[in-house]
Amino acid sequence: MNNKKRIILIFWGVAEYGGVPTMFKNIQNESLDNYEIKILQIKTLKDFKEVLKYKRTKIVVSMTPIIGILPVLNLFGYDINVYFHSIVEWKGYRTFISLIACLFSKKLYVTQEKALPKFIRNKVCFDEIGIALNPPSKQNSDERVIKSLLTVSRLDPIKRLPDLAKNLNTYLLKNDISLNIIGDGIDYDNIPKTNNIFLKGYISNKDIDWDNYDVLIINSLQEGFPVVALEALTAGVGVISRDVGNLKELSKIFHNIWIFNTYEELIYIIKNKYVKPSLKDIKKIKMQYGADNFASNF
Repeated sequence: MNNKKRIILIFWGVAEYGGVPTMFKNIQNESLDNYEIKILQIKTLKDFKEVLKYKRTKIVVSMTPIIGILPVLNLFGYDINVYFHSIVEWKGYRTFISLIACLFSKKLYVTQEKALPKFIRNKVCFDEIGIALNPPSKQNSDERVIKSLLTVSRLDPIKRLPDLAKNLNTYLLKNDISLNIIGDGIDYDNIPKTNNIFLKGYISNKDIDWDNYDVLIINSLQEGFPVVALEALTAGVGVISRDVGNLKELSKIFHNIWIFNTYEELIYIIKNKYVKPSLKDIKKIKMQYGADNFASNF
């Protein structure tokens, strides 16, 4: 039985090579085993009939004035999504057709932020074509090397920082990893001071030099909205957290958030799963949760 998810990629034009055709073919060649990728090249109006065969199949259309009207078929049970590859689709008469495409499209896809005007970006799935269809790229060895852990919070009992430091201390010493604790509070004297645990005191979030750290750890019993986690992710620092502050839901969207329940799980994630956010991941996070879109997302 074939359980592969079928996805149809459509582009317009007689040329079989160029930016979009080449990208679609790369996706087809490198797609994961659970996807079946089919490419449709529409050269004439007669070719539109081929699209009608794929009702209830995910379709991604490369935006051009001629095939940009295809998302209207979503009114009849189709799943058609638009890929914008260039800001040129928002120039002159193309703007009207692009607006229609955005109105009826299930999702929008881009590979570069500037392919969409700012007022429409809140609907975008930034580079989701690559994320959804391409296999994960082989990580460089330095992307897995962890030398510096970070926590940023008040030093209150609810944050469980003394507990975190005590349970990680042996692992830190064995692997020459530092735990850096930014914040102050009543638990300051309860945190063990060793060669690998550094209490930095209070530092404003905007003054944190994220380049000095590899992972943000959140060990709280409860947490509000995880602003510091998003700041870390947009700075290229992954997050390993307890199930607090909606981070479990965010971990389903972003690849660089991990949830742990025990310290054994935390150490396992650090040793075996953690990978630094790629530029692609960082751009996606900024698109959905950057300052410009913060209010509209929450």
